[in-house]
Amino acid sequence: TSQIMDRWSFVGDTVGHDVDMEGLTCGPDQCSSYLYIGDEYNYIYQMDLATEEVLVQWDLNDIVGTSVRQDKGIESLTYASTTGLFYAGIQDTAEIHVIRLSSDIDEEVIEDTATLLSECASTTEYPACSAPTKNLSEQRVRREIRSLSEAEWDNVVNAMWIMKDLSMESGHVLYGESFRTYDYFVVKH
Repeated sequence: TSQIMDRWSFVGDTVGHDVDMEGLTCGPDQCSSYLYIGDEYNYIYQMDLATEEVLVQWDLNDIVGTSVRQDKGIESLTYASTTGLFYAGIQDTAEIHVIRLSSDIDEEVIEDTATLLSECASTTEYPACSAPTKNLSEQRVRREIRSLSEAEWDNVVNAMWIMKDLSMESGHVLYGESFRTYDYFVVKH
């Protein structure tokens, strides 16, 4: 059985501007005190888990660039303890930015510096990206839901009902080992 162990409030009032939370990651302290939040408007926030306060916000708009459309910025965020660096995936450009975050925390929420180290290129400081390449014609494309035709939408809804109604075991028998239940994706997201 799933159980909520804790929850925190994180809204625009918390930081004084719109927030579209897209990525969560632990940092150097492995979430013992802080959680890092990636915002699609290209901010990263450090939130104190005990007080629910944002201690630091980093504005990555200068790093990401002005060509990124509003609400198409940071889509994913992770921290690598092996490098001590953050990796931010940008939706609009499909680029991964390798970032060092730095700050001096005082009494107020501060906007501090984020240093772009690379757009996922190899240096002596951290390893090269090793993601496998794939022919673009074979890749699935994420599409805006409102752009689907009625028939495409019906297919999506029917597929979701199948995923919701079948167990993982039954789905594997009918559709192969790649099948996942609807609840699996809810937990993953």
